[in-house]
Amino acid sequence: MNINLDGEKLKVIEKKSIEAIIEESKIKEPKDVMAVIIDNEVYDLNEELDQDAEIKTVKINSELGNRIYRRSLYLVLARAIYEIFPEAVLKIEISISNGIYCELENKSSLSKNDLNKVKKRMQEIIAADYKIKKHRLNKKEVLEIIKNENCSFRSELIKEQDKDYYTLYELDGYYDYFYYNMVPSTSYLGEFDLHLRIPGFVLLFPKFFSSKKVPKFIEQPKLANIFLEYERLGKILGVNDVVELNQLIENKEYNELIRIAEALHEKKIAEIADRIKSGMPRNKIILIAGPTSSGKTTFTHRLSTQLKINGLRPVQISVDDYFVDRENTPVDKNGNPDFESLNAINLELFNDHLLKLIQGEKVELPKFNFEKGVREKSGKYLKLEDD
Repeated sequence: MNINLDGEKLKVIEKKSIEAIIEESKIKEPKDVMAVIIDNEVYDLNEELDQDAEIKTVKINSELGNRIYRRSLYLVLARAIYEIFPEAVLKIEISISNGIYCELENKSSLSKNDLNKVKKRMQEIIAADYKIKKHRLNKKEVLEIIKNENCSFRSELIKEQDKDYYTLYELDGYYDYFYYNMVPSTSYLGEFDLHLRIPGFVLLFPKFFSSKKVPKFIEQPKLANIFLEYERLGKILGVNDVVELNQLIENKEYNELIRIAEALHEKKIAEIADRIKSGMPRNKIILIAGPTSSGKTTFTHRLSTQLKINGLRPVQISVDDYFVDRENTPVDKNGNPDFESLNAINLELFNDHLLKLIQGEKVELPKFNFEKGVREKSGKYLKLEDD
């Protein structure tokens, strides 16, 4: 076989795993390779090759490689918890600070000593260099594994799906259902930390920009409190995960869930409007940010309604109208227009208008012509009053 590995040409005589091919190459740190890309598809390193291939390595210092490292840590974490607290169910929740917030279901309390036990066991598993095996199994085989209690995920997750096969990863006799690539063995993993954050904990790991070092945990109380609030609401409604959500939909009981979610959202917006009102006339400008299609415009309209109820007269200004002309739009690494870039906005004009509005001056708002790709005068003037 003729193999091109990151530009290095290799002659491989017999069928071999990708991991073995990398170990025989000139790559200085083979354990930094988390996976490879062949024909635009991501492959685990324990996959075997029997034909010519152009291979691009995915290393830990890349976003994709870092994601694979993190998910492989999930498996080690799940294995350790299954062994130490067999009745507990690991719930991997949200990204917070420099890590991932997790909770243990069916365990009343979690102490620092408990967490130290888990961390020690994880370090032992990593040091033991256990193989992480990938299995393609049919539904009957997966349900048999669940029946034998060699895993911690719920059978309902499998029963509700209709697939020819399921991908399970095995670590030292423990199986778990992951839908992403894994490293071939635990020795590819190294640095991590566990930080107690009642009622759960945070799994910390190196970021792709942090040179294999585990960044410090930084408390984010506002984000954590919002998550815990929705977590409590989910428990009240009996919707803790996708399995329970699917069951709710199947039983046609989702209308109440929608109504409650809408009511909570409206309540939060009303609270924001009250805080803005309490800061008047000092509060002059409200900035609403978010990625494309995240609901900024809808949120702005709903907030405006609540502000009007509070006796205010909000005026909406769209940042889209401050786009630079299309020919001056910055491009991304692929040469495509990058409308998410800060430089896609005429910051000088935008800041000038904001300052003038704060100072009580009148400005003419621009209007971006998306058909022509240019910014035009709108003839619409704006001056902010005290309300």
